[in-house]
Amino acid sequence: MIDDRQKAERLARAIISDIKLYNDEKVAQLKAAASFGAVLAGLRDELAEGRAIFDSRVAPPLRTVFDEVVKEMLGSLWLES
Repeated sequence: MIDDRQKAERLARAIISDIKLYNDEKVAQLKAAASFGAVLAGLRDELAEGRAIFDSRVAPPLRTVFDEVVKEMLGSLWLES
């Protein structure tokens, strides 16, 4: 069980990176989305699966790290060129 914040952040980044990589076509379509909510909705199933993996490996006090990394990595997705 991961109980170190930096390790939890690394795991979350790896999961989000994989989501972006393996859903490249969907991510490309979401780049035109008008809001962060649209990005989250478009990747809902993938993020739920990623969260389940993250939660199974990280101590409960660090589980909010996943949300922080999602906001960091996907929050400006629609602004990327």
